[in-house]
Amino acid sequence: MKRRYSFPAHLTGAAVARTGDEMAGPALVLAGFALTGSAADASLLLAGVTVSSVLGGPVLGSLLDRAERPGRLLAATLALYAAGLTAVLAALAFFAVPAPRGRATPA
Repeated sequence: MKRRYSFPAHLTGAAVARTGDEMAGPALVLAGFALTGSAADASLLLAGVTVSSVLGGPVLGSLLDRAERPGRLLAATLALYAAGLTAVLAALAFFAVPAPRGRATPA
């Protein structure tokens, strides 16, 4: 990387990326729970995202280190991540059986 970014620009970009990534997990759990009514099913969604991050993170890191334009590769990867989350939520909405409305939720 020949050109260096300023620290404020790097910090802003990292904060925005980290915030979006950290908000995806709880949002997925809440959406899964709202659509299925099962905390176990909702937590399985988060576990699936976590496992994919653990397995894919090192691979993506090595690809980014070797890429000529890592910013474009990262942008494409984040777009695929967003598309994947959207597909999971759409599948949840399509296949999930909503919990009955009058049922009391466990404390």
